[in-house]
Amino acid sequence: MNEKVHFIQLEKLEDIIKMMSASVRAPPLHHKEVKNGHIYFLPASLALGKSVIYFVKVKEKVEKKYIVLDMVHDKISFSDELSTKPSLQHFSIVEVTSENILPMDAL
Repeated sequence: MNEKVHFIQLEKLEDIIKMMSASVRAPPLHHKEVKNGHIYFLPASLALGKSVIYFVKVKEKVEKKYIVLDMVHDKISFSDELSTKPSLQHFSIVEVTSENILPMDAL
């Protein structure tokens, strides 16, 4: 495993979505099914060439194409459709078949 990669486990799916909402153009959220649940993770870069992976482990899989953040009411929901409502931000999910960046103990 690359020594320059750092990991930050977040408590809730909402936390990682709020981090993504701070980006001008948010990258897709990565999903991988693991034993006893699902990992959603967001690769990111820090200054000085350091990498960090934000992730959250949940029991239930998001079955929709998008996680939607309502910025006015500070709530998330799930949808297969995009909305043009300006207070909503949509974040796509990509399915990961295999990866070697998350630590085994997190899986």
